[in-house]
Amino acid sequence: MVTEIDKTLRVIQNLTLAMMMMRRRKRMMMMMMMMMMRRRRRRRRRRRRRRKMRMMRMMRMRMMMMRRRRRRGRRGRRRRRRRRRRRRRRMMSNHL
Repeated sequence: MVTEIDKTLRVIQNLTLAMMMMRRRKRMMMMMMMMMMRRRRRRRRRRRRRRKMRMMRMMRMRMMMMRRRRRRGRRGRRRRRRRRRRRRRRMMSNHL
């Protein structure tokens, strides 16, 4: 009876120890990952990220402007042509 109880206790202790070790490993891994991420973020923020953010913002602004131009373009081309004609007429009147 004693040997069986001892065996079960040992098994339980081993399992608990294994679980604790796994948890510790997981925690250590998580901490390491967090530290790595923080280091990467700090490095990027100092040097690369600002430039990248500026570049991305500039690209987005350009894309938005291009899209707006395209949207207006189909409607606005006629208006521009009319304006050009008016200018030509004014120029002709000045010459006369």
